[in-house]
Amino acid sequence: MPQENNSEHRIEVMTRALVAGDFATKVKEHISAGYPVTEVVKVTEGTEWRFVITNSGTNIEVETIGALIGRWEAAVARVEDAASHLIVHDMDHPDDVTQMLQIRRRTQAAHAASDLDLAESRIGRYLRAEDHLRLTSLQSSEEIFERVGFHWNGGDCVQEIWSEDHKRKYEQTMAKARERGVVLGTH
Repeated sequence: MPQENNSEHRIEVMTRALVAGDFATKVKEHISAGYPVTEVVKVTEGTEWRFVITNSGTNIEVETIGALIGRWEAAVARVEDAASHLIVHDMDHPDDVTQMLQIRRRTQAAHAASDLDLAESRIGRYLRAEDHLRLTSLQSSEEIFERVGFHWNGGDCVQEIWSEDHKRKYEQTMAKARERGVVLGTH
């Protein structure tokens, strides 16, 4: 049988697997056997299936756009949940217990933001140019934190966005502390 017929047969087998729900397994077998990636590209054109070639071309990871968006939405939900627990503790809640709780919550929020960035990076590996247009409406951790008056520094810290209101509260807190003889750091 000529190579082109084999190619057509392999494409037909993967196309049937796409309909039968066994697509990921067939595609992995296809790549493991050393068959061309171009055949997988041909089968997935116009479908919701996306793939990433791994292990120097010897393996493939296959996902649907819906599964990728679901992973993204779960990461966004974790950031939104973490952001909902943030408060400006330095000025409004000076007790040590509240401050320690906020340090923990801010660290958790920063880790959730890191997870969202990692999810975005991993998902981005699967996407084609036309997919990016569909995903541009999804939120970033920066947008989520800005809505509640915070920003993420890209590491393990989430901080208040400094505004005139924050400056006023900060100065009031510093004045009260000086009245009590407490020395606080300067901003």
